[in-house]
Amino acid sequence: MSSSWYVESLRQTLTYWAISSKSTFNNPTFVAPVQISGRWEDSKELFIDLQGREVASSAVANLNQVVVEGDYLYLGTSAQADPRNQAGARVIRRFIDTPDLESDLHLRVVYL
Repeated sequence: MSSSWYVESLRQTLTYWAISSKSTFNNPTFVAPVQISGRWEDSKELFIDLQGREVASSAVANLNQVVVEGDYLYLGTSAQADPRNQAGARVIRRFIDTPDLESDLHLRVVYL
């Protein structure tokens, strides 16, 4: 099975900020933002968070790369050094990476 149909559907530009470190007071610092391809939907979907609670997302994104819960995503291009200063940037609350049987294609879903 070819994964090109899935990769081709990820046509939107998203900005991703990864946390590089946290201070003693748990304040994060971020690596420089990078633009990635994805598909963003503003939709409320129920998911189970890392604490085992059922919560609703404000948006769901499909990606072709691995991201980390707690990092930030934004629909569009941003050069902000800190995503908390970018209106519309959202915390990655859950990341699920599901490979197909041959592990050729990974469905990567982010709940924001």
